[in-house]
Amino acid sequence: MYEEGMIMCGDGEWGGFDEEGEGRVGGEGWGVVVVKCLKQAVKDKEDMYGVIKG
Repeated sequence: MYEEGMIMCGDGEWGGFDEEGEGRVGGEGWGVVVVKCLKQAVKDKEDMYGVIKG
């Protein structure tokens, strides 16, 4: 529910990465991150979408 000065977006349009973004909208979702050693992933011929260096 929108309240002036709080984090919810007044117009119902989320613009978090937009200079005109003014808050957030509710929603549901999930995500999964699978981490495997690079050498093992190459050996197993895994599909890779990114590499985390650290």
